Amino acid sequence: MAYFLKKSKQKRGVYLQIYESFYSRTKKGTAHKSFQTLGYVQDLIKAGIPDPIAHYTEVVKQMNIEAKRIREENKAKQIGASPERHLGYFLLHSIYDSLHVSNYLDLMQSVRGFRFKLSDLMEALIYSRVIDPRSKSKTCYDILPKLYESYGLTYDQILDGVEYMGHEYEKIIEIFNHVFCKFFFPVFANIFCSSTPREIYV
Repeated sequence: MAYFLKKSKQKRGVYLQIYESFYSRTKKGTAHKSFQTLGYVQDLIKAGIPDPIAHYTEVVKQMNIEAKRIREENKAKQIGASPERHLGYFLLHSIYDSLHVSNYLDLMQSVRGFRFKLSDLMEALIYSRVIDPRSKSKTCYDILPKLYESYGLTYDQILDGVEYMGHEYEKIIEIFNHVFCKFFFPVFANIFCSSTPREIYV
């Protein structure tokens, strides 16, 4: 993708547009489309731009520099992203999913207005604790990105969710007692072993 300044000669004068060039799968080659219309040169001069062509040529140059920077950053991220994925929790995932615990947890969070699913957080914490018990910070940045599923949880969301679940510990334990207490209690004891959840593994 690249940008260029298109100068079209018309009856009223030279009309300027910024065009974007891109690869078209349909044409199997380079195609162009209008990115931004600028107007006639004489109108732009009246609007306070002494040399519109020179001005927008420089604007397009900076746009291409920024586009190149973004492409290089994205390429570096793709190269730097580890292909390693943790798969050892699939049996636990199958058991957990069959219990439909998420139905209960999603009802609990309806009063808090979280911008994430409490059930997703619970799953992510359980699986990460089974794979490698770490601090919440290490879990967020080192373990969760390597789970097969992408939960998209931020560190602040993890803190808020754990704090809420800590306050509602008894209700959550009651839910798991109802479905499969003996299997899940050791995991939850590891997650909620303190009355002040934000101090756990920070």
